[in-house]
Amino acid sequence: MDFVKNYMISAISDASKKLRLNSEKIELLNKLEEWIAGRENLQADIAAMKRITETSKLAIRLQDINNYLQFESIDYKKLSDKFKEHSTFLVTDLDYLLFSVNLFTFQKILARIEKIKATPVDKLGNTLKIELDLNEDLTSIPPKIIKPKRSLKIESKSDEPELPLFEHPVSEKKKTDFLKSERDFLYAPIKDLEELLRRMKKEDFRSSEVFRFSDVFDERMLFCKKNGVDELVQPYANIANCLRLIYNKEVTVSQDILDYFRASMIVIVTRIRGLEHDITEYILRNQLFTESLKVYKKD
Repeated sequence: MDFVKNYMISAISDASKKLRLNSEKIELLNKLEEWIAGRENLQADIAAMKRITETSKLAIRLQDINNYLQFESIDYKKLSDKFKEHSTFLVTDLDYLLFSVNLFTFQKILARIEKIKATPVDKLGNTLKIELDLNEDLTSIPPKIIKPKRSLKIESKSDEPELPLFEHPVSEKKKTDFLKSERDFLYAPIKDLEELLRRMKKEDFRSSEVFRFSDVFDERMLFCKKNGVDELVQPYANIANCLRLIYNKEVTVSQDILDYFRASMIVIVTRIRGLEHDITEYILRNQLFTESLKVYKKD
């Protein structure tokens, strides 16, 4: 068995010790471990798993583990800590799986994975990669009523964010119009963040930039919360919180972190632009982002 499969199985086994299991659930987890051990193309199998509701959260976590082991430069002195982190997060994912399936339905899911893998990509439906389309010309947005200008960047933490336009949450039927009218304010920081993330991957950035961006996204989070756009509150909050952790050197920039950032950005952009896409994978990954940040919350 190769290193990646052995690592995943060991992490699942370690996580299962923190769950309350009966004999059926133990057998189900054993089948999961056997299934992972027997995969010839683990990446393809995980991709198929992500398309099934019951296994999607677990699949995203396994993909994160696979990406870490396959594509990142591993610091073996810290590998034990990383293993504990992966195992801790797997507890929630396995708990969700065990709540959602039994032995019979899990066996059917494994059969569905094989069917999905055998289906041509063009027949799987509109769930292809969502692009951020960051080159869009924002000046092409139709003119709107001039409103008090809000800054796109906050130079220091002491600067108070300007108040949003509405004092009460926006009703559901007005949300779309509201997002259109505030599109450039909500969307513009995404373009700048994408450029920063490219440089962060190369370790070519200043801590002051990260600090300012955390304030910018925190401002958008408060703006959405104030105006009732609840579905965007958490993605903006995740980005703001993680940037602050990076600034404080509590989180290091890794491929996993960059993937989490991108998931939150895709959720934001898709909602703001009103795109008709299946972004279930990115919504789930954004939820995992939220869970991963809870580790750093202070009491």
